[in-house]
Amino acid sequence: MARIIQLYPKKLKPDQEAQDSLSRGFLPEDLERLRKRIMSDILRSFKSIVRGVLLGRYKEWMTAEQVQTTLNLSVKDLRKLSDSGQLPFEELCGDYYYDAKEVARAQKRQKRSKAR
Repeated sequence: MARIIQLYPKKLKPDQEAQDSLSRGFLPEDLERLRKRIMSDILRSFKSIVRGVLLGRYKEWMTAEQVQTTLNLSVKDLRKLSDSGQLPFEELCGDYYYDAKEVARAQKRQKRSKAR
């Protein structure tokens, strides 16, 4: 039996047989194969992320509130540090995130300046 859909990433065949098969819907075997492929892709991605975390390839991020608490800063002071480039950040969906290693460096600088 001809299959109309080669499971992603390929597209539908543009012939009449494909159109006829499409109107009949998916076969259970097609759906099961799609489910297995999706689960395999998710598992592969998850393993890649875990491997990267274990090898230190991914950064640990802190929210602006966490940074304010850690460095004992006001919102205004944190904004000044960020705007001046002393504390780099990433913006995601309107929230600001800071690299935990950069925050630790800023904390060390802060302690050194207080000790003087």
